[in-house]
Amino acid sequence: MATVQLQKLSPKHEAIMNWILENPEKLRRDCAAHFCVTESWLSIVINSHCFQARLAERTEVIFSVVASDIPTKLRGVAAQAIDRVGELLPGAPGEFALDAMDKALRSLGFAAQRPAQQGQSPGGGMHIAQANVFVASPKELEDARTMMASVGLQQPQGVLIDGSTGAVTPAAEGV
Repeated sequence: MATVQLQKLSPKHEAIMNWILENPEKLRRDCAAHFCVTESWLSIVINSHCFQARLAERTEVIFSVVASDIPTKLRGVAAQAIDRVGELLPGAPGEFALDAMDKALRSLGFAAQRPAQQGQSPGGGMHIAQANVFVASPKELEDARTMMASVGLQQPQGVLIDGSTGAVTPAAEGV
């Protein structure tokens, strides 16, 4: 069974395309009723290669115009908001001014970003303690001390734990 394909689009086909683009939420049966055609005829038109190609072109043009306009509108809204905050600051309570300054600095990247909720990320208002534990044999410890002394480094201060007794003592020079 051969399928029928349109060879070119007529003004009526262009009108159908406009209707589809203007009414994306409506059903094909609504479109068919609007143009007084059968749903099967409309389906043949809409599914034809030339209609689909032209629809894709038109959709791309519409998208590029709308998408390029969004950043412009957002910049305009941001400018209005900044102007309004600037108008409110002279008579505003100190907390409002501080909050406005904090948000402005954060959005510009001049302040640390707050975590989503307190305690969810490292440094989010929590104190994080880190303990570094190094285990070395007496021979390895002596070799390390000798090497540090040969390059003029002092022994770092810390805590030494005697493995044989488990005694904890502060590290001292020459230990």
